[in-house]
Amino acid sequence: MPGMTERDGSVAAGWDGGERTYFGYRVPSGLMRDIASPITSVALTDSEAFAAVIADASTNPWRIVVFRKGDSTWHTVPGAPISFVGGFGSIIALTEKQAKTAGNPTSAGRGEWRKGEASTGPSIEERFKDLPYVFPGKLDLYDVATEKMYSIVTNQGDSEILLVDNNTAYYRVSDRLYSAAIGKDGLEPAKLLATSESIRDVHWAFVKH
Repeated sequence: MPGMTERDGSVAAGWDGGERTYFGYRVPSGLMRDIASPITSVALTDSEAFAAVIADASTNPWRIVVFRKGDSTWHTVPGAPISFVGGFGSIIALTEKQAKTAGNPTSAGRGEWRKGEASTGPSIEERFKDLPYVFPGKLDLYDVATEKMYSIVTNQGDSEILLVDNNTAYYRVSDRLYSAAIGKDGLEPAKLLATSESIRDVHWAFVKH
């Protein structure tokens, strides 16, 4: 959800006409260091946590700040630069990105991408071509409750977390759907659930209990 962070750290959503809706959270000044012109996107708000991505509109440093409701404390999410952020309960899901350079010109796993447009979705080749960054094929899960970070290396730029439910992460790698349980010592071995051309265009998932 697009938003803003005011000078006193208050996080709000802005609307046409200049009206603002405040979320009731004020980011501590220490977490706003180096950010003079903040632009904000709310990534997660539920019974366990409130999280926002805050970046500088001019110099572009960014960070993810999290308010943990259980003990009313603020935290920042560690890790590499990210492009997509999603929230599932106490879990924040991240997709890592890297700078596009002459030595690193394209996202990982290009050979598997759909080259042309299909009835179910766009060409992945075209979608990635003009981006100013590349995807190395690494997905991260940050547990707000425990402050632990878990990583999934897919080596495929066209991959994403679809759902985290009951300590199980569901994620897509190209045309394949996987699940991996989050155990006490880390992620357990992944299980391949399905392979289908239509999975390329799956961007979220639901589990019926």
